[in-house]
Amino acid sequence: MEATTREGDLIGDFYCGSGSMLVAAELLGRRWVASDCNVHAVELTKLRLSAFGVQSPVIEMNQETRSDGNSFWLVPLINENDIHAARTVKIPLPTLALHRGTFVLEHVNWRVWALYNVPYVTLNNGRHVFEWKKIQERVDELLSLPKERFIQESFHESSGIRVRDIFGRSYHFQIRTKTNRQA
Repeated sequence: MEATTREGDLIGDFYCGSGSMLVAAELLGRRWVASDCNVHAVELTKLRLSAFGVQSPVIEMNQETRSDGNSFWLVPLINENDIHAARTVKIPLPTLALHRGTFVLEHVNWRVWALYNVPYVTLNNGRHVFEWKKIQERVDELLSLPKERFIQESFHESSGIRVRDIFGRSYHFQIRTKTNRQA
């Protein structure tokens, strides 16, 4: 971190685990943003950071399921200026659909979904920086792909289908058949 960043630079750790990178960032005077899909990892990170006097700065990317079955994430606001940890937005999760005999992911706003899944911090001349233009270019590149390519793997399970998308995120979809709808 000392070799590639300067004091005050923004560090991104999107699989924060136990928070080691964030502790190093705190000790070296770097700003940081972190996330992890594992609730235990988030809690451990908060605990480790509290030893340095940092009070719960990790915003959990909460997945919530509404009564209508639609799910969303609650995430920090990202725009051309920075990542705003104090402000959050709700991002709907993709849904699974059958299109011409093939399962595909569908989303109400693919641009927003891609924005919240691409890396926010890049390496530029040996430094980690937040580059809005590069983020937008990566989003445009992803949106040029056929939507059928957004699913990297799918696994049939007894309870439904598990899908891994191009961002490495995993989703479980319960498949309702005529038989189990009547039950």
